[in-house]
Amino acid sequence: MPGTDTTFALGIDGSNIVGGYIDASGGQHGFLYDGITWTTLDMPGASWTVARGIDGSSIVGDYYDTSGWQHGFIYTTPEPATILLLGLGAIAMIRKTR
Repeated sequence: MPGTDTTFALGIDGSNIVGGYIDASGGQHGFLYDGITWTTLDMPGASWTVARGIDGSSIVGDYYDTSGWQHGFIYTTPEPATILLLGLGAIAMIRKTR
C-alpha cells in the first residue's frame, strides 16, 4: 500500500491481491489491490482488519472489535458490469426527474 512502511499480501486471484497494511499510527487495515487501484477494507467499529483470501468476487478475512473479540467476515465485491449498470440506472433516474 503506497505510503506505508508495512504491507503484506495474503491472497491472490487473477489480478486481485488482498492483505493488510499498517498505517503511520500503528492501525492495521485490510486492502484489495486490482492491479491499478488500492482499496482499504475496514470493518465498521473494528480496531483492526485484515483480508486473508480472495476467490472471484468474495473476500474473506478477520477483524478485532473494540472489546478485543476476533470475528471473521466475508465480503462480496460488485462485478464491474454491475457497477456500470447501477451507474447507468442512476443517470436514467436523474434524467427522468428533470
